[in-house]
Amino acid sequence: MADKKTEALLEDLMPAARLKPYMTHAREEAVNCAVAFTKAKDALLVLHPRTKGRKLAAGLRDAGKKPGFDLLPASVLYGNVHFDADGQAVFTVQKEPMGGMEQKLQHHLKQSGVAASAVLFVVDENLENESEESVEASAPPPPPPLPSGSPPTPSTSDHAALVRRLASLIQLIPKVTAANPAALPALTAQAASTNQVLKSGDIAAATVAIEAFGHAIATASHAPPPTSTTDLLALFRDTKEDVDAGLSKLQEAMRATQDEDMIRIADLGMYGMTDGEGVGLMKALFELRGATGDKRATAAKAARDAAAAYKAAVFKHVLVDLVDANPYGVPVGIRAKLGPALDTIATTA
Repeated sequence: MADKKTEALLEDLMPAARLKPYMTHAREEAVNCAVAFTKAKDALLVLHPRTKGRKLAAGLRDAGKKPGFDLLPASVLYGNVHFDADGQAVFTVQKEPMGGMEQKLQHHLKQSGVAASAVLFVVDENLENESEESVEASAPPPPPPLPSGSPPTPSTSDHAALVRRLASLIQLIPKVTAANPAALPALTAQAASTNQVLKSGDIAAATVAIEAFGHAIATASHAPPPTSTTDLLALFRDTKEDVDAGLSKLQEAMRATQDEDMIRIADLGMYGMTDGEGVGLMKALFELRGATGDKRATAAKAARDAAAAYKAAVFKHVLVDLVDANPYGVPVGIRAKLGPALDTIATTA
């Protein structure tokens, strides 16, 4: 907890009487902000609906030179903040936050009378090019549609486009779940897992995860998602191939350690993680593609059942969570990518 002197300085910087109304406004649309740490790891936050985040950050740095603040210059973040459907304060900023920033900022909000179920950071490196001109705050602009077919070649612009795409999808959650409240837990969880894939820096994996999230949003809103049997077959095949490629990279990393136990797990423990019921699902999707008339309803049910059975078979494997959170930094995405794809098949076939 900040000492009384720091609390007084915080109040001078951004009085609770203004902070709370601005954060309340962030439940409706994004509000510009700047965030930083003091050397004592107290969180600093300034908000304004018209002043750009970069200009707010400059002001924060100036205020941080006052005695008692001892600002950590490297910790300064700027961008905007909005609340998602689950009550999380989502800060879209120009770079990764320092460790512990989420918890400290949530505590600071609580002390200011602002309720946030959690604090989440989404990185948009494109904000580095933001001007300091004052404009009306607005939500991130809708990005162009994601390309179909092969994943794009990784680049900063690709990452920025995916950040904007994810932010725009997250902002659809309140509208979708207003009419379909039952979808809230799954969409919120998928938003968080998709953000983790995006933060990994793997553009191809993030593209797949965001496309799957888009499918889930469309399904929950009862909008017409891509539901042709060709699309579903391609969705499953492409997603499984991507996850299997991640498993192969993880096996290579484990073998490279020269540790006998790691090599044994790589050679024996991961084979078959995404096989088994997958053959039955592929067969069901092929049959659905050729089914017509009265046979189509039966084939569609078989495909939905096969997707559910495959997901149950994969997710009960003891290594799934260990693989997805592996210490080698290899993005695999069994839950983040394969799970949403199977959910799409199970709900739209």
